[in-house]
Amino acid sequence: MLVSTSSNEEWEKRLRSMYPCPQADTFLLSHATVAERRFTKNNYRERMHELLFIEEMARYDLIAQYNLTTKLQMAHSYILSPNSMAASTAKYSSNGELFASVSLGKELSEDTSEGKLILMHCNSVYLCPAGHQTGRRKVYEALIEDKGKNTIYLRLSSQTVQELRLTPDSDFQVEIQFQLNRIPYCEWHYTLDKMSNFKMIFPETYLEPNIPWSPSRQWSRSLDARLNIKQKEAVVAITTPLCITLPPILVIGPFGTGKTFTLAQAIRELIKDSSNRILLCTHSNSAADLYIKDYLDQWVESGEENARPLRIYYTKRWVTTVSPVVQKYCLIKNNGSHRSFEIPTLEDILKHRIVVVTLSTSVYLSAMGLPQGFFTHILLDEAAQAIECETVTPLAVAHENTRIVLAGDHMQLGPDIFSEFAKERNLHISLLERLYDHYPTPFPCKILLCENYRAHESIIHFTSESFYDQKLISSSKQPTHVKFYPLTFFTTRGEDVQDKNSTAFYNNSEVYEVVERVAELKKSWPSEWGAYNDQSIGVVTPYSDQVFRIRSELRKRRIDNVCVERVLNVQGKQFRAIILSTVRTRKTCSNEAGGGEVDYGFLSNSKLLNTAITRAQSLVAVVGDPIALCSLGRCSKVWERFIQICNDNESLFGITWTQLKLQLDGIELKKIYTLNPLAPEFIPRKYKEMSNLPPAAVVKEPPPAPLNNVVTKELPVTVPAAQIAPPPPVVTSFPLQDLRYFPPLLYPQQPRPFLFNIVPPPPPPPSVAQLAPPPQPQPQLANGYAQSSAAAAAAIRAVNQAMAAAAAAQPRPQLGISTANMPKAMQQAAAMVAALNEAQAAVAAHKSQNAYANQTTSNKLIQFMNNVHFPEAHVLNDCINLLPQNMSLADMLLQPAELQERWYNYLKETIGLEAAEKFKYLLHTTNQKGMKIPDKNIFERTTTPQSCESPTFSWYDSPTNQINFNKPVYMTENEHAFHNGFTGKQNQHFSHFANGLEFTMTEEELQKHINEEFANLNIQSTDVNEVFKAFTVKNESQPVLNSTGTGPKFYKYFH
Repeated sequence: MLVSTSSNEEWEKRLRSMYPCPQADTFLLSHATVAERRFTKNNYRERMHELLFIEEMARYDLIAQYNLTTKLQMAHSYILSPNSMAASTAKYSSNGELFASVSLGKELSEDTSEGKLILMHCNSVYLCPAGHQTGRRKVYEALIEDKGKNTIYLRLSSQTVQELRLTPDSDFQVEIQFQLNRIPYCEWHYTLDKMSNFKMIFPETYLEPNIPWSPSRQWSRSLDARLNIKQKEAVVAITTPLCITLPPILVIGPFGTGKTFTLAQAIRELIKDSSNRILLCTHSNSAADLYIKDYLDQWVESGEENARPLRIYYTKRWVTTVSPVVQKYCLIKNNGSHRSFEIPTLEDILKHRIVVVTLSTSVYLSAMGLPQGFFTHILLDEAAQAIECETVTPLAVAHENTRIVLAGDHMQLGPDIFSEFAKERNLHISLLERLYDHYPTPFPCKILLCENYRAHESIIHFTSESFYDQKLISSSKQPTHVKFYPLTFFTTRGEDVQDKNSTAFYNNSEVYEVVERVAELKKSWPSEWGAYNDQSIGVVTPYSDQVFRIRSELRKRRIDNVCVERVLNVQGKQFRAIILSTVRTRKTCSNEAGGGEVDYGFLSNSKLLNTAITRAQSLVAVVGDPIALCSLGRCSKVWERFIQICNDNESLFGITWTQLKLQLDGIELKKIYTLNPLAPEFIPRKYKEMSNLPPAAVVKEPPPAPLNNVVTKELPVTVPAAQIAPPPPVVTSFPLQDLRYFPPLLYPQQPRPFLFNIVPPPPPPPSVAQLAPPPQPQPQLANGYAQSSAAAAAAIRAVNQAMAAAAAAQPRPQLGISTANMPKAMQQAAAMVAALNEAQAAVAAHKSQNAYANQTTSNKLIQFMNNVHFPEAHVLNDCINLLPQNMSLADMLLQPAELQERWYNYLKETIGLEAAEKFKYLLHTTNQKGMKIPDKNIFERTTTPQSCESPTFSWYDSPTNQINFNKPVYMTENEHAFHNGFTGKQNQHFSHFANGLEFTMTEEELQKHINEEFANLNIQSTDVNEVFKAFTVKNESQPVLNSTGTGPKFYKYFH
């Protein structure tokens, strides 16, 4: 037993009784429907009935996920969306009714099929008291007043309130079942049963129809001169005498090709014959009203009374929502202060020769008993937007001689079908599309309109390339904006969010951007675009919440005459400029949507996007997130092409094409590797150093150990006796070293100052002047730190000069060190090292006080969605930055060793010793990775290298033989105890020289070798200069050592 709160009109009662709701446990499906997938005129009625029932059951199965047992919270009034921006709406009950709020166990979303069904097709629920009642239960119907994301609001009738004894501010436990609006399905079933002959929608095509043609008909002066050849061909076919039988005429044309204009001109020709009666049907009310406002009303006002139409509206439509121009041609009933539309009678129909209806209201015509063939011509516009059983609704009053015309664009928005079984049997295919495939390619009744008169040439080219297989022809000379290209993109990186009680999304960043662009466009409105009016600018978005917020913001800015609508409401309209708000971002969208298709609006629905873009005449401006548009949904490639065109025409704002491609590549890499492969590598905190260079110039430290596949050649060096203190730490002259080996250079125990860009760089060597990069800007330091750094720089510069002087004084054929300059150089170096240590201590103290004048910033990261970061520079790129600007790494590897050496010295003098070591590490590492380099030492020598003992490859694998160049290394307790035998200055110098090293021999072996060497030198003095003098004489007198000499072993120890 059902108690309904609706008006229970006789018509709806009759339909429900004739076609009850199908039940899955009792529904029987014929074998033919399962086995066959094609419609024929013999199986059409039974097959369509079954598929409609299957689709209805599929929809009920989806919305059943929201059926629940819950508590109703009763109230006299409620406020909708209290947390929303300027969106609060208060509602109050009357006449004994009550409101009830219901908390859903699952969120409603327009992105899912079930959410879309409830939001768009559910107007009521069935409810009954919860409990273990036996027998037949009484069910009540309640209207859905409002729908939120987690809550719905019901309006309970006074009868329901009385019988259930409901009171305000109380709870009531009920079972709730959502109900679909079944009336459209019942009307489609009714239409199928009313049709007696399906031959008209299954025409024979083996015989080509004969459409009489004559110059007088083709070039009649009565036809509008604006009609092109194809449009005139369509008018001639439509106005062909009824004595000639023709199959349904298809007028297929994309947006702006003049389909509406062509049908209007055909109607004007038809009404010249008084025997013709015309039924004009459209899918939407806005398209039907467009015929009246743009054509029929003007003809009536000009005196053509036979063009007066009758517009039939749904009886529950509010009269105030209809244009006053259209109201003149409607039947309106006045009930005091209330006005409502009424259904016309047969007498009202007979008074008018043109009847304008929608496909849904056309069922009234067959229900009132109009005979078949009452209308001579039935014109169906927007025929591609409805399923076939809806399109045939007005054909229930047609017969074989009725001229049927179908017009539309199959690439525009089509119907939604939720049953996969029904989709496989082509229930989602419109009648226009099925007949288009049914007719042969050259067929007189299939007329294609390709000349576009609405949009600018650039818009036509993009849509033709993206949606219409490049079949469109631009025949319009639309003026453009001086500042904006017809395809323009404005980047916003906001977030799409939902209010607590909303199912739609909104993006405030896009709201503000859209309003700014509207204000800018209105301020700079070109005179070539004509006078500004309410049809000049259209703002289109897929979501109602975004529509509301844009409208609110425009009102705050007092910007009027701007049409803000959802895409579904702009079909058939056109605007001078269209602004699209895409709303969605990667925050709430995912390519890994499970359980059916997910609708992301402009990101996934190509027909929705095509419909929106094709509303524009001169400008399509898109406001959105380009990363989301190009990486999510089925339309990602279309958006990528759109943005690329904008970039080519300098109309891409807010992001560059290079940045966009880099971030899109990062998204693809993240899909493959899960983690971001472009993220900066992890470095422990204790290995990090403060840097005064700009972020782009920061050079990362090389790996801590020599690489295993490089053979190190040792130098023949003799060692003083053990009783004598070692000399201060002086770096051996570079020509004696192999670039592929890293000597330990001045590693003090305290933190050392940064060596880069402290002093102005000297000019590069003359031989490599063309390779030198321009000087880098000097960092601004605090006064105390600048003084400390200057002292450190002076010490380092003095050490380098001493080293250079020693190297320059040595004879080239011999590899020993000159006795003339070395003692003086050693004295200078020792003094400079002491000054360096003092400067280091001052710098360390200054750093501890955080006395940076301009604190160094960390390497900036490009923030991306979903916490994906892309560094601006990579470790390898930092090292490559040390190369000359006009030389690549491959070129440098192929250069002579002399040039590589000169560039190393230039880097050491201009940037610092550490940077020069990084350059050396770059060449060394690249060689290890397998790149081809000259088969010789990196630095060639004028003499043949001496033969010496080389360590094996396994020697480098030992952790004790690997040196970390990023931090000082201290001796172990045993090593420290061994050196305690040295006292005073001797131990100080020896510690300086040994600091940062690991021992490779036992203490007994080391003591034995030292005693032997000092005994051979016959040195008893403890003076450092004497030791080195004897040390140098030994090398000059013995330039070549055999493989068993002690030199290589002590080279390991000292270096």
